[in-house]
Amino acid sequence: MRKLLFYTVMLCSNLMFGQSLSQDADGFSTIILPSTNFNLDIADNEANFNFATYLRKNKKPLKASESGWLIGGDLKGKVENEIASIFSGGNVATNAEANFVFGRKGYKEWLNDDDQIRKTKLEKEKKKIDLEIDNTRQKYYEFLESLLNKKEIDSVIYKTAFYYLLENNEEVAKEIKESLDLIKAELNEVPIEERKYDPTVLDVIVGKRTDKFKRDLGDSRLKSKSINDLEREKTKFFFHKIYFRGGLNGSNFKFDLGQDSTTVESRFEERDFNGWNAELGYNIQYMDDHFFGFSYQLRQTNNLSDLEEQEFTLVTKDTTITDGQFTSSTSVKAFSGEYEEFKSHSLNFDYVWVTPIKDKDNNTSDVFLAINPYIRHRIYDGSKKLKNNTVLGVALNAFSSKKQKIMAGLSIQTNDLFRVHDDEEPVLRDRIGIGLIARFSFSGISAEKKED
Repeated sequence: MRKLLFYTVMLCSNLMFGQSLSQDADGFSTIILPSTNFNLDIADNEANFNFATYLRKNKKPLKASESGWLIGGDLKGKVENEIASIFSGGNVATNAEANFVFGRKGYKEWLNDDDQIRKTKLEKEKKKIDLEIDNTRQKYYEFLESLLNKKEIDSVIYKTAFYYLLENNEEVAKEIKESLDLIKAELNEVPIEERKYDPTVLDVIVGKRTDKFKRDLGDSRLKSKSINDLEREKTKFFFHKIYFRGGLNGSNFKFDLGQDSTTVESRFEERDFNGWNAELGYNIQYMDDHFFGFSYQLRQTNNLSDLEEQEFTLVTKDTTITDGQFTSSTSVKAFSGEYEEFKSHSLNFDYVWVTPIKDKDNNTSDVFLAINPYIRHRIYDGSKKLKNNTVLGVALNAFSSKKQKIMAGLSIQTNDLFRVHDDEEPVLRDRIGIGLIARFSFSGISAEKKED
C-alpha cells in the first residue's frame, strides 16, 4: 500500500490540476472544479492533494459551452508526526488514500417562457422599426441627391446632412445639426439674387424628415439593447457533470491487545488494513455563483479514527547493580478499543454559494468567499458499534481566482445530527468536528463562465 501511494504521488506531481471550492471537516467534497490544490487541515492533521482538468479538444482548451471529459484524482493522508508519514509511515499510523476521478461535462442554456414571449415581441417590433428606417433612409438619400443635382445644395451641405443622419453619438449629431443651422443663418444674410439655393431647404434637411429618422433609429437601438439585455441577463444556464471517483485506502498501526504481557511484541500487534472506495457523483453549476453536488459512496473501511490513541511506557530495571538502580524505558504509541472493519454507504450533498469580497471602495476584488452547507448520511454494513447516522455542517472558504495564492477555510459539523449514539458510551469520539484548512493553490480556482 505504501509503495502504491508513493508511486501515485510521483505520478500526480506532474498532473495536478486541482479540485474543490470547499471541503468538510473530513476533507471531503462532492463538487469538483479544475485547479490544483494542497490542503492542510491544521485541526485534524490531514493533508490533501486535489487535481482535476478537462481533456483538450482538437488540441485546444475545452470551451465553456462544449461537452468534454474530466480526469483527475486526489491523495489524502493522516499526519501523525510529520508530513512524511503520509508517504512512508509514522510511529502511530499511516492513514492514506489515493483516488482517481473520471467524468463527463455538459452545458445548457434556456430562456424562461415569459422572457421568450417578451423577446419575440421585441424582435417583431424592432423588425418593423428597422423596415421603416430603411424606407426613410432611402427616401432621404433620394431627397438629398435630387437637391444636389438641382444645385439647390452643394456638396458640403450634402455631406453634413448625410453624416448627421448616420451619426450614432448624440453629442456629435448635435454639433453637426448646429453646423447646418449655422449655414442656414449665413444664407439668410445673402441677398436672394446671389443665393445658390433657398435656405428653407435646410429646414427640411434638419427638420421633420431628419428628426423622424433619428427618432426611429433611437427606438431601434433601444429595442436592440432590450433584446441583448434579455439574452445576457435573463438567459438561464448551467454547467453539469457526472463523475466516478474511486481508489484505495489503507492504514498501518499498532493495536493494543489489552492483555498481561511480558514483552512488547506480545502486548501490541502490528496491523495492516487495505480498503477501497467507489463514488458516483453529479455536479451542477447554476449561473455563475451557485454550485450543487450529489454523490453516493461505498467504502470498505474501518473505525480507526474513532479508537483511543494511547502512549505506553515500558520500564526495565537493571537488577545487576547493588548500589542504586538503573532503569531504561521504551515508549509505544498504539490504538485501543473495539476495532472493526466494515462497509460504509454514504449519501452526500453539498451546496456552495460563491460571492466576491469587496474592498473598502466597494470594488470587487479577485478574492471570493465560498459558503458551503453540507449533509452526509452514513449507513454502516457489518459494524456492531456504529449505527446509521447523519452529519450536518457548514464550511467557509476564502480563495483567490489568481494563481499562486494562499487560501484558507473553516468547517464545523455535528457528527451525529439525530443523536443515535447518545445512550451509549462514546462511539464517535467527537460530537462536533472542526476543520481548519490552510490551502495553497498551484493554479487558481475559478468558476466556469458562460461565453458571450
